[in-house]
Amino acid sequence: MAHAYDIQVLGQSLVYFVIVIFGFVVAVPLGITVVQFDMHCVLYTDVDWVNATFAQYELSNPTICNFPVWTFVFTCILYSLGVGLYFLYAACRSNDPNVGFQMWVMPFLLVNALILILLFICCCIMSVGLKTTCDNLLKGRKKGNTLQTCSDAEDKSKFDWNKGKTSVNASDFYSFSKTSEVAGWITFLIWIVQMALGVLRFIRNRRQRSQDMGYEDNEPPKNTASDSDTENFAAVNPSA
Repeated sequence: MAHAYDIQVLGQSLVYFVIVIFGFVVAVPLGITVVQFDMHCVLYTDVDWVNATFAQYELSNPTICNFPVWTFVFTCILYSLGVGLYFLYAACRSNDPNVGFQMWVMPFLLVNALILILLFICCCIMSVGLKTTCDNLLKGRKKGNTLQTCSDAEDKSKFDWNKGKTSVNASDFYSFSKTSEVAGWITFLIWIVQMALGVLRFIRNRRQRSQDMGYEDNEPPKNTASDSDTENFAAVNPSA
């Protein structure tokens, strides 16, 4: 007999695993830039152009970069990996194609909603921070500097980050920061999909509970227990 799976729970687990991958794509490049800039953050860098060939700059506190990095590590890598494995285990070990009806929904919705807000904040930090740095670098064109794009500042011949500084490796600062920014927004959109799947399962579970209580058949309820997923969820015995 073929094994029956709860497709929605299985799908949610796969979405979590995709989020884990993008979590690495966000955290690793941005974390590397902190190391390359001598434990400082390149986002929101203030650049003061003295003339066409020389500029003084002030890097940001590493906390500005570390906040998005560690947020994605804990939420998109550790949390998503754990919940994804739990959902995959629940979907694969049960012969019930509706095993999701027996699993908690509201706690995950609440946690995921909070994480969605955190991811949005982190993405804004990365986008605004990188744009601020690039805008400040390109201000040098008004004084005759040859920088045409922000990525040009990766070329030491066009912008020497080590003038007055030590242990700075800016050869990939823009490509790494941009990669983290783009991957961050993609992760944010995927998390919205995950939230939508959670809401869909919440609605499905309520309908299933209503059917079990006989509401849709215009019959007297089979019991008087509340059908709210928000009430007494801790008393429910999950199947996995």
